[in-house]
Amino acid sequence: MPTRPSGAGATTSSAPVATAALAPFVAFELLRALHTHSIALVVPDALIIVLVLRESFTLRAQR
Repeated sequence: MPTRPSGAGATTSSAPVATAALAPFVAFELLRALHTHSIALVVPDALIIVLVLRESFTLRAQR
């Protein structure tokens, strides 16, 4: 049976799952921001999604 590499970013399949898990939270925060006029919570979560996707694309390109 093949072994998987260990460590952070070992698998690329987790990036779409992480993005899909964070997307509803960002959508909810965007709705809240429309009512409260505060984007303080939206920016960090959107940045995390961008970083996750960027790492995923980088890892796929290295394969």
